[in-house]
Amino acid sequence: MIALPQGSIGRIRYILKDGLKYFPLYGFYFSQHSCIFVKTKDGKFNEMKARTDVAKLKKNNIPVWMVLFPEGTRMSPARNDVLEKRRSYTAMQGLEPLSHVLMPKVRGLQLTLDELGGHVSAVYDLTIAYSNTVDPQTGSRLPAPDITEFVSKSSPEIHLQFERIPIKEVPSDENGLKMWLYSRFQEKERLLAHFYSSNASMGGRFPGESQDLNIPASSTLPSFLFFTSCLAVLLSNKTGRDLYWKTWLFGSIAGCLWMAVRH
Repeated sequence: MIALPQGSIGRIRYILKDGLKYFPLYGFYFSQHSCIFVKTKDGKFNEMKARTDVAKLKKNNIPVWMVLFPEGTRMSPARNDVLEKRRSYTAMQGLEPLSHVLMPKVRGLQLTLDELGGHVSAVYDLTIAYSNTVDPQTGSRLPAPDITEFVSKSSPEIHLQFERIPIKEVPSDENGLKMWLYSRFQEKERLLAHFYSSNASMGGRFPGESQDLNIPASSTLPSFLFFTSCLAVLLSNKTGRDLYWKTWLFGSIAGCLWMAVRH
């Protein structure tokens, strides 16, 4: 929704968990699209490989919107082990604990800014919340919907809050960047505390004025009809069906083998 008005959908790249490289077909696609897979080795972030992969984007002069999740994993109220581990770490750092977001990790952002220096002009800080994610009986926060729940309209609204920060305002040293990132997550904490407030006049929205963004059917319907028609034609005959399942099966196997060898 931020990149679309800029005509930059095709320029989005992601920093992804290493295990996703084996996701059928898509893992191979993400790799060819210059997305970055990161993994831990003996509990430590494999920084050298990640730096090399990110540096290739700048070296090849690829226009990029790099998407990074500093938390490293999804925030879920049900994952008490993750929450307690992050809270303990926050306390050890002498920082105020966070309840609605996880303590961010700075290394991924640090290496991204180091390697893309002079290639990007700003950082966009995006906070997301979903409607109907509060238990009406207990008032406690519920996990964010998965894709099935989302398309079934159990959470029909997405609430977005974003801010553009010029790159010159982002600290370059690790300690300064760490505290800057933590301050951004303190702001996320404030926004989400407002969103999940039990106060009827506050809950269910972010503070301040909001703007409704309605995506017209005309922007998605043509593509939907085109791909649905192609799929219908493909599945309407035996030759097409055989081609479909063989592409999925053998394409997935070939993609996984390629990723295992090259990554």
